[in-house]
Amino acid sequence: MKIVFAQGVRGEFVAATQRYSTVAGAKKAIAFKDEVHHIQTLIAKYPDIGAPTVSGCRFLVLDRFPFSVVYRQASDALIIIAIPTTAAARGTGRGGGSKVSSQL
Repeated sequence: MKIVFAQGVRGEFVAATQRYSTVAGAKKAIAFKDEVHHIQTLIAKYPDIGAPTVSGCRFLVLDRFPFSVVYRQASDALIIIAIPTTAAARGTGRGGGSKVSSQL
């Protein structure tokens, strides 16, 4: 299934990757990017793999980084609506913006 990013999400992903590069080095940034791409491959192949949320979205937590990929299914694509820190995805507001919690 086709994967698309909601408006602004790709930019946030690029910014997070750049932060990893600045703070932890290029290898960590590449590993972060690769893990998000791995999640994209999984959800494209198995759209129902993510844990459901009350609003009809689904999410998967990255294995090696404190982030989740939040997505929803449209008729012709899976839309990645956020890549929040895990704390933000749970609605705790720690570790990053909690704007996603209202979408979960």
